[in-house]
Amino acid sequence: MCEVLRGRAGIVRKAFWENTWLPFEVRRASADILWCPLGTAPAWSPVPFVMVMHNAGPFCDAVRLETVGMHDWLWYRAFGLQMLAGARTAARVIFLSHYLKDIFVKTHRFPEGLGDVIYNGIELNVPETIGVLPIALRHASSYALCVSHLYPHKNLPALLEGFRLAVGKRPGSSLRLVIAGKAINERYGQWLDRRVGELGLSGRVVFAGMLSQGDLQVALRRCVFFVFQSLCENCPISLLDALAVGLPILCSKGSVMPEICGDAAVYYDPSLPEDICRGFLQMLDNTETWPEL
Repeated sequence: MCEVLRGRAGIVRKAFWENTWLPFEVRRASADILWCPLGTAPAWSPVPFVMVMHNAGPFCDAVRLETVGMHDWLWYRAFGLQMLAGARTAARVIFLSHYLKDIFVKTHRFPEGLGDVIYNGIELNVPETIGVLPIALRHASSYALCVSHLYPHKNLPALLEGFRLAVGKRPGSSLRLVIAGKAINERYGQWLDRRVGELGLSGRVVFAGMLSQGDLQVALRRCVFFVFQSLCENCPISLLDALAVGLPILCSKGSVMPEICGDAAVYYDPSLPEDICRGFLQMLDNTETWPEL
């Protein structure tokens, strides 16, 4: 029998609930084991518990005050402390990548034998939902697709600048860049919109918003190649989706990405617009190598 105990929204409320009410709920349920799927756990538990470590951000060198801002940097620091505290008392810890497990083992002295690596899975054979795509995508042709919520750690300004440089070097190309994902912070999303205009990319860069799974399948199959831009990830679902479809991939070389893609991608430095430009030009100038990717 499995009983789901739902927590509270917000890191502070969730931590308070987890460390006060949750242990008593576990005891009331006469549970044999507590499953903690979101990377944190109570400071004490009446039964053994298993944690799943989803977020690599608190332990990624690229996630710094100057790259993500004060608010997100403080959030990552607090969340990382919670993750470490839970890992020290967990019966088992499941990591979504060897990248994150190695950080815990080598940097934080986590016992290697208490951790397992189980990658994210994806749903296959998702039906396409033709006809409900955003207007920006219904008639789009020759576009590179980036599936990403608009978080600071994605470093999308560098992607926009790198794309601008590539467009300038290949004026005959009609390639557009479509970014599908929601703006987690409204002000940041508006700033990115303005930045597109400042770079002279209006009409060449499209923010498509959040796509349903069916819409995403259509967008993936219509794009010419997939772009994955981020400073730090653990096991990104959108990258797995692109691999499953068999797309050519232009990918950040940060954190876990080489572990996930292996030799099935062209890599670039996600913090350097010049190197992002190089990646775009390599994709545009070597279309005959796409099947190898």
